[in-house]
Amino acid sequence: MLRFLAVSVIAASALVFSSCGDKEGTRDTSGLYVISQEDRHGYINKSGTVVVQPQFDGAEPFSESLAAIKVGTSYGYIDPDGKIIINPQYDRAQPFSEGVAAVRVGDKYGFIDPEGNLKINPQFDEAGEFVDGTARVRTGTKWGFVDPDGHMAINPIFDGVHDFIMGFAAAKVGSRWGYITHDGKIALNPQYDTAEDFVEDVAAVRVGQKCGYIDLEGKPVVPPQFAEERRFSGELAAVKIGSKWGYIDHSGKIVIALLFEGALDFSGDRAAVRDEKKWGYIDRSGKIVITCQFDEAGQFQDGVALVQLGAQRGYIDLSGKFIWGPVNWKVVPPPAPPAAQKPPRKASRGTSIFD
Repeated sequence: MLRFLAVSVIAASALVFSSCGDKEGTRDTSGLYVISQEDRHGYINKSGTVVVQPQFDGAEPFSESLAAIKVGTSYGYIDPDGKIIINPQYDRAQPFSEGVAAVRVGDKYGFIDPEGNLKINPQFDEAGEFVDGTARVRTGTKWGFVDPDGHMAINPIFDGVHDFIMGFAAAKVGSRWGYITHDGKIALNPQYDTAEDFVEDVAAVRVGQKCGYIDLEGKPVVPPQFAEERRFSGELAAVKIGSKWGYIDHSGKIVIALLFEGALDFSGDRAAVRDEKKWGYIDRSGKIVITCQFDEAGQFQDGVALVQLGAQRGYIDLSGKFIWGPVNWKVVPPPAPPAAQKPPRKASRGTSIFD
Protein backbone atom coordinates (compact mmCIF):
# COMPACT_ATOMS: atom_id res chain seq x y z
CA MET A 1 0.00 0.00 0.00
CA LEU A 2 1.51 3.26 -1.02
CA ARG A 3 1.72 6.09 1.46
CA PHE A 4 2.39 9.71 0.56
CA LEU A 5 3.05 10.46 4.21
CA ALA A 6 4.44 7.49 6.08
CA VAL A 7 2.49 7.13 9.29
CA SER A 8 1.45 3.53 9.60
CA VAL A 9 2.76 3.67 13.17
CA ILE A 10 -0.46 5.48 13.96
CA ALA A 11 -2.74 3.70 11.56
CA ALA A 12 -4.62 1.76 14.22
CA SER A 13 -7.57 4.04 13.67
CA ALA A 14 -6.98 4.95 10.08
CA LEU A 15 -8.04 3.47 6.80
CA VAL A 16 -5.75 3.16 3.86
CA PHE A 17 -7.44 4.33 0.71
CA SER A 18 -6.63 5.24 -2.83
CA SER A 19 -8.08 7.47 -5.48
CA CYS A 20 -10.17 4.63 -6.81
CA GLY A 21 -11.16 2.83 -3.66
CA ASP A 22 -9.24 0.45 -1.44
CA LYS A 23 -9.45 -2.51 0.82
CA GLU A 24 -9.79 -1.98 4.52
CA GLY A 25 -7.14 -3.99 6.33
CA THR A 26 -8.49 -6.14 9.15
CA ARG A 27 -6.57 -5.61 12.37
CA ASP A 28 -6.90 -7.11 15.83
CA THR A 29 -5.75 -4.11 17.84
CA SER A 30 -6.32 -5.89 21.18
CA GLY A 31 -8.20 -2.72 22.09
CA LEU A 32 -4.97 -0.73 21.97
CA TYR A 33 -3.94 2.34 19.99
CA VAL A 34 -0.45 3.63 19.22
CA ILE A 35 0.63 6.90 20.85
CA SER A 36 3.74 9.05 20.58
CA GLN A 37 5.17 11.03 23.48
CA GLU A 38 8.57 12.69 23.69
CA ASP A 39 9.79 10.78 20.62
CA ARG A 40 8.80 7.42 22.11
CA HIS A 41 5.88 5.19 21.19
CA GLY A 42 3.51 3.20 23.38
CA TYR A 43 -0.17 2.26 23.55
CA ILE A 44 -3.40 3.42 25.16
CA ASN A 45 -6.69 1.60 25.59
CA LYS A 46 -10.13 2.73 24.47
CA SER A 47 -10.51 4.83 27.61
CA GLY A 48 -7.33 6.77 26.90
CA THR A 49 -5.36 5.09 29.68
CA VAL A 50 -1.71 4.37 28.89
CA VAL A 51 -1.23 0.60 29.15
CA VAL A 52 2.16 0.29 27.46
CA GLN A 53 4.41 3.18 28.37
CA PRO A 54 6.02 5.10 25.50
CA GLN A 55 9.44 3.44 25.20
CA PHE A 56 9.91 2.31 21.59
CA ASP A 57 11.47 4.11 18.65
CA GLY A 58 8.53 3.02 16.52
CA ALA A 59 5.34 1.02 16.93
CA GLU A 60 2.70 -0.59 14.73
CA PRO A 61 -0.94 -1.51 15.38
CA PHE A 62 -1.62 -4.92 16.91
CA SER A 63 -2.52 -7.83 14.68
CA GLU A 64 -3.31 -11.30 16.02
CA SER A 65 -2.30 -10.09 19.51
CA LEU A 66 1.21 -9.07 18.49
CA ALA A 67 2.55 -5.68 17.39
CA ALA A 68 5.77 -4.84 15.60
CA ILE A 69 7.96 -2.37 17.49
CA LYS A 70 11.24 -0.68 16.66
CA VAL A 71 14.21 -0.51 19.02
CA GLY A 72 17.10 1.40 17.55
CA THR A 73 17.18 0.24 13.94
CA SER A 74 15.75 -3.24 14.51
CA TYR A 75 12.20 -4.57 14.65
CA GLY A 76 10.65 -7.15 16.96
CA TYR A 77 7.22 -7.90 18.43
CA ILE A 78 5.44 -7.30 21.73
CA ASP A 79 2.24 -8.63 23.33
CA PRO A 80 -0.59 -6.38 24.65
CA ASP A 81 1.18 -6.12 28.03
CA GLY A 82 4.22 -4.59 26.35
CA LYS A 83 6.35 -7.68 26.88
CA ILE A 84 8.84 -8.37 24.10
CA ILE A 85 7.87 -11.73 22.60
CA ILE A 86 10.23 -11.72 19.62
CA ASN A 87 13.47 -9.83 20.15
CA PRO A 88 14.22 -6.90 17.85
CA GLN A 89 16.41 -8.41 15.13
CA TYR A 90 14.78 -7.69 11.78
CA ASP A 91 15.38 -4.92 9.28
CA ARG A 92 11.63 -4.74 8.65
CA ALA A 93 8.62 -6.39 10.27
CA GLN A 94 5.06 -6.62 8.99
CA PRO A 95 1.81 -7.49 10.82
CA PHE A 96 0.90 -11.07 11.66
CA SER A 97 -1.80 -12.55 9.47
CA GLU A 98 -3.00 -16.15 9.40
CA GLY A 99 -0.38 -17.07 11.97
CA VAL A 100 2.71 -15.72 10.21
CA ALA A 101 4.41 -12.39 9.55
CA ALA A 102 6.73 -11.23 6.81
CA VAL A 103 10.12 -9.99 8.05
CA ARG A 104 13.14 -8.68 6.23
CA VAL A 105 16.61 -9.97 6.95
CA GLY A 106 19.17 -8.01 5.00
CA ASP A 107 17.56 -7.43 1.63
CA LYS A 108 15.27 -10.47 1.55
CA TYR A 109 11.86 -11.23 3.05
CA GLY A 110 10.79 -14.45 4.73
CA PHE A 111 8.04 -15.40 7.20
CA ILE A 112 8.07 -16.20 10.90
CA ASP A 113 5.55 -17.73 13.32
CA PRO A 114 4.43 -16.08 16.62
CA GLU A 115 7.38 -17.64 18.45
CA GLY A 116 9.85 -16.11 16.02
CA ASN A 117 10.65 -19.37 14.24
CA LEU A 118 11.36 -19.07 10.53
CA LYS A 119 8.56 -20.72 8.57
CA ILE A 120 9.69 -19.58 5.13
CA ASN A 121 13.33 -18.67 4.63
CA PRO A 122 14.16 -15.11 3.49
CA GLN A 123 14.22 -15.25 -0.30
CA PHE A 124 11.79 -12.65 -1.65
CA ASP A 125 12.49 -9.06 -2.67
CA GLU A 126 9.09 -8.00 -1.30
CA ALA A 127 6.35 -9.82 0.59
CA GLY A 128 2.84 -9.02 1.72
CA GLU A 129 0.59 -10.53 4.36
CA PHE A 130 -1.13 -13.89 4.13
CA VAL A 131 -4.74 -13.43 3.05
CA ASP A 132 -7.06 -16.31 2.21
CA GLY A 133 -4.22 -18.81 2.31
CA THR A 134 -1.59 -17.08 0.18
CA ALA A 135 0.76 -14.10 0.36
CA ARG A 136 1.87 -11.93 -2.53
CA VAL A 137 5.63 -11.94 -3.11
CA ARG A 138 8.00 -10.31 -5.55
CA THR A 139 11.03 -11.94 -7.13
CA GLY A 140 12.99 -9.53 -9.27
CA THR A 141 10.37 -7.42 -11.05
CA LYS A 142 7.56 -9.98 -11.07
CA TRP A 143 4.87 -10.85 -8.55
CA GLY A 144 3.28 -14.15 -7.59
CA PHE A 145 1.84 -15.89 -4.53
CA VAL A 146 3.38 -18.22 -1.96
CA ASP A 147 1.56 -20.77 0.21
CA PRO A 148 2.15 -21.36 3.97
CA ASP A 149 4.73 -24.06 3.21
CA GLY A 150 6.82 -21.69 1.13
CA HIS A 151 5.85 -23.21 -2.20
CA MET A 152 4.88 -20.96 -5.07
CA ALA A 153 1.10 -21.21 -5.37
CA ILE A 154 1.19 -18.90 -8.39
CA ASN A 155 4.47 -18.30 -10.17
CA PRO A 156 5.81 -14.72 -10.26
CA ILE A 157 4.69 -13.66 -13.73
CA PHE A 158 2.68 -10.51 -13.01
CA ASP A 159 3.72 -6.87 -12.97
CA GLY A 160 1.65 -6.21 -9.86
CA VAL A 161 -0.91 -8.00 -7.69
CA HIS A 162 -3.33 -7.36 -4.84
CA ASP A 163 -4.41 -9.81 -2.15
CA PHE A 164 -7.07 -12.41 -2.83
CA ILE A 165 -10.46 -11.13 -1.69
CA MET A 166 -13.70 -12.98 -2.38
CA GLY A 167 -11.78 -15.49 -4.48
CA PHE A 168 -10.20 -12.94 -6.82
CA ALA A 169 -6.98 -10.96 -6.88
CA ALA A 170 -6.32 -7.96 -9.08
CA ALA A 171 -3.28 -8.67 -11.28
CA LYS A 172 -1.35 -6.43 -13.64
CA VAL A 173 -0.09 -7.54 -17.04
CA GLY A 174 1.92 -4.86 -18.74
CA SER A 175 0.04 -1.63 -18.11
CA ARG A 176 -3.43 -3.14 -17.61
CA TRP A 177 -5.15 -4.69 -14.62
CA GLY A 178 -7.49 -7.68 -14.56
CA TYR A 179 -8.37 -10.41 -12.06
CA ILE A 180 -7.10 -13.92 -11.42
CA THR A 181 -8.36 -16.88 -9.39
CA HIS A 182 -6.44 -18.96 -6.84
CA ASP A 183 -5.12 -21.27 -9.55
CA GLY A 184 -3.54 -18.32 -11.34
CA LYS A 185 -5.98 -18.37 -14.23
CA ILE A 186 -7.25 -15.12 -15.70
CA ALA A 187 -10.86 -14.58 -14.60
CA LEU A 188 -11.29 -11.06 -16.00
CA ASN A 189 -8.96 -10.02 -18.81
CA PRO A 190 -6.48 -7.19 -18.14
CA GLN A 191 -8.36 -4.16 -19.46
CA TYR A 192 -8.46 -1.60 -16.68
CA ASP A 193 -6.10 1.27 -15.89
CA THR A 194 -6.53 0.45 -12.20
CA ALA A 195 -8.47 -2.29 -10.42
CA GLU A 196 -9.29 -2.57 -6.73
CA ASP A 197 -10.36 -5.40 -4.45
CA PHE A 198 -13.88 -6.80 -4.47
CA VAL A 199 -15.92 -5.57 -1.51
CA GLU A 200 -19.64 -6.22 -1.10
CA ASP A 201 -19.54 -8.14 -4.41
CA VAL A 202 -18.25 -5.16 -6.43
CA ALA A 203 -14.86 -3.69 -7.28
CA ALA A 204 -13.85 -0.20 -8.30
CA VAL A 205 -12.05 0.03 -11.64
CA ARG A 206 -10.71 2.91 -13.67
CA VAL A 207 -11.10 3.19 -17.43
CA GLY A 208 -9.26 6.20 -18.75
CA GLN A 209 -10.02 9.13 -16.48
CA LYS A 210 -13.22 7.73 -14.95
CA CYS A 211 -13.93 5.21 -12.20
CA GLY A 212 -16.89 2.86 -11.91
CA TYR A 213 -17.80 -0.49 -10.38
CA ILE A 214 -17.98 -4.01 -11.78
CA ASP A 215 -19.52 -7.19 -10.36
CA LEU A 216 -17.84 -10.57 -9.89
CA GLU A 217 -18.48 -11.43 -13.53
CA GLY A 218 -16.91 -8.20 -14.75
CA LYS A 219 -20.23 -6.62 -15.69
CA PRO A 220 -20.52 -2.87 -15.03
CA VAL A 221 -22.93 -2.20 -12.16
CA VAL A 222 -22.08 1.49 -11.93
CA PRO A 223 -20.61 2.71 -15.24
CA PRO A 224 -17.33 4.69 -15.11
CA GLN A 225 -18.33 8.29 -14.42
CA PHE A 226 -16.50 9.45 -11.32
CA ALA A 227 -13.21 11.31 -11.04
CA GLU A 228 -12.40 9.33 -7.89
CA GLU A 229 -14.15 6.88 -5.63
CA ARG A 230 -13.70 4.79 -2.53
CA ARG A 231 -14.68 1.24 -1.74
CA PHE A 232 -18.17 0.36 -0.51
CA SER A 233 -18.62 0.15 3.23
CA GLY A 234 -22.03 -0.67 4.63
CA GLU A 235 -23.57 -0.25 1.15
CA LEU A 236 -22.28 3.31 0.74
CA ALA A 237 -19.25 4.52 -1.22
CA ALA A 238 -17.67 7.96 -1.41
CA VAL A 239 -17.41 9.34 -4.96
CA LYS A 240 -16.05 12.50 -6.51
CA ILE A 241 -17.65 14.40 -9.40
CA GLY A 242 -15.87 17.57 -10.44
CA SER A 243 -14.33 18.91 -7.24
CA LYS A 244 -16.94 17.64 -4.78
CA TRP A 245 -17.43 14.41 -2.86
CA GLY A 246 -20.63 12.66 -1.81
CA TYR A 247 -21.85 9.08 -1.37
CA ILE A 248 -23.65 6.60 -3.62
CA ASP A 249 -25.48 3.32 -3.03
CA HIS A 250 -25.00 0.11 -5.01
CA SER A 251 -27.29 1.33 -7.78
CA GLY A 252 -25.07 4.37 -8.31
CA LYS A 253 -27.69 6.72 -6.88
CA ILE A 254 -26.29 9.69 -4.95
CA VAL A 255 -27.70 9.34 -1.45
CA ILE A 256 -25.50 11.92 0.32
CA ALA A 257 -25.12 15.09 -1.71
CA LEU A 258 -21.86 16.15 -3.35
CA LEU A 259 -20.98 18.81 -0.80
CA PHE A 260 -17.52 17.95 0.47
CA GLU A 261 -13.92 18.69 -0.49
CA GLY A 262 -12.84 15.29 0.82
CA ALA A 263 -14.52 12.11 2.06
CA LEU A 264 -13.42 8.78 3.54
CA ASP A 265 -15.16 5.42 3.87
CA PHE A 266 -17.83 4.85 6.48
CA SER A 267 -16.79 2.92 9.55
CA GLY A 268 -19.92 1.98 11.41
CA ASP A 269 -22.07 5.10 11.53
CA ARG A 270 -19.30 7.65 10.95
CA ALA A 271 -17.34 8.91 7.94
CA ALA A 272 -14.73 11.66 7.89
CA VAL A 273 -15.49 14.52 5.49
CA ARG A 274 -13.82 17.82 4.71
CA ASP A 275 -15.34 21.23 4.16
CA GLU A 276 -13.35 24.07 2.61
CA LYS A 277 -10.70 23.93 5.32
CA LYS A 278 -11.24 21.29 8.00
CA TRP A 279 -12.23 17.66 8.59
CA GLY A 280 -15.18 16.47 10.65
CA TYR A 281 -17.60 13.53 10.65
CA ILE A 282 -21.04 12.74 9.26
CA ASP A 283 -23.55 9.98 9.96
CA ARG A 284 -25.23 7.82 7.32
CA SER A 285 -27.91 10.42 6.71
CA GLY A 286 -25.21 12.95 5.77
CA LYS A 287 -25.69 14.99 8.94
CA ILE A 288 -22.57 16.57 10.45
CA VAL A 289 -22.23 14.92 13.87
CA ILE A 290 -18.71 16.13 14.72
CA THR A 291 -17.98 19.67 13.59
CA CYS A 292 -15.34 20.16 10.89
CA GLN A 293 -12.43 21.35 13.02
CA PHE A 294 -9.50 19.00 12.40
CA ASP A 295 -6.59 19.42 10.02
CA GLU A 296 -6.65 15.65 9.41
CA ALA A 297 -9.01 12.88 10.49
CA GLY A 298 -8.79 9.10 10.43
CA GLN A 299 -11.45 6.42 10.45
CA PHE A 300 -13.16 5.32 13.60
CA GLN A 301 -12.17 1.92 14.89
CA ASP A 302 -14.09 0.50 17.82
CA GLY A 303 -15.40 3.98 18.58
CA VAL A 304 -11.99 5.72 18.53
CA ALA A 305 -10.43 7.86 15.80
CA LEU A 306 -7.09 9.60 15.35
CA VAL A 307 -7.22 13.31 14.47
CA GLN A 308 -4.77 16.15 14.02
CA LEU A 309 -4.91 19.78 15.11
CA GLY A 310 -1.97 21.78 13.79
CA ALA A 311 1.14 19.80 14.69
CA GLN A 312 -0.62 17.86 17.44
CA ARG A 313 -2.49 14.57 17.29
CA GLY A 314 -4.84 12.75 19.60
CA TYR A 315 -7.72 10.30 19.75
CA ILE A 316 -11.42 11.21 19.95
CA ASP A 317 -14.55 9.23 20.77
CA LEU A 318 -17.79 9.13 18.79
CA SER A 319 -18.93 12.42 20.32
CA GLY A 320 -15.75 14.19 19.19
CA LYS A 321 -14.34 14.41 22.72
CA PHE A 322 -10.60 13.78 23.13
CA ILE A 323 -9.83 10.64 25.12
CA TRP A 324 -6.07 11.22 24.75
CA GLY A 325 -4.08 14.24 23.63
CA PRO A 326 -3.71 16.20 21.49
CA VAL A 327 0.08 16.20 21.84
CA ASN A 328 3.07 16.78 19.61
CA TRP A 329 3.64 13.58 17.66
CA LYS A 330 6.84 12.34 16.08
CA VAL A 331 6.20 10.61 12.76
CA VAL A 332 8.39 7.54 12.29
CA PRO A 333 8.71 6.02 8.81
CA PRO A 334 7.04 2.59 8.88
CA PRO A 335 8.32 -0.65 7.40
CA ALA A 336 8.34 -0.26 3.64
CA PRO A 337 5.12 -1.66 2.13
CA PRO A 338 5.22 -4.03 -0.83
CA ALA A 339 5.76 -2.05 -4.02
CA ALA A 340 3.76 -2.19 -7.25
CA GLN A 341 0.57 -3.24 -5.51
CA LYS A 342 -1.50 -0.26 -6.47
CA PRO A 343 -1.15 2.76 -8.72
CA PRO A 344 0.44 5.79 -7.00
CA ARG A 345 -1.96 7.68 -4.80
CA LYS A 346 -2.37 11.33 -5.58
CA ALA A 347 -1.94 13.75 -2.71
CA SER A 348 -5.04 15.89 -2.98
CA ARG A 349 -7.59 17.69 -0.89
CA GLY A 350 -9.61 14.51 -0.96
CA THR A 351 -7.03 12.42 0.85
CA SER A 352 -5.82 12.16 4.42
CA ILE A 353 -2.32 11.86 5.81
CA PHE A 354 -3.47 8.87 7.86
CA ASP A 355 -2.60 6.39 5.12
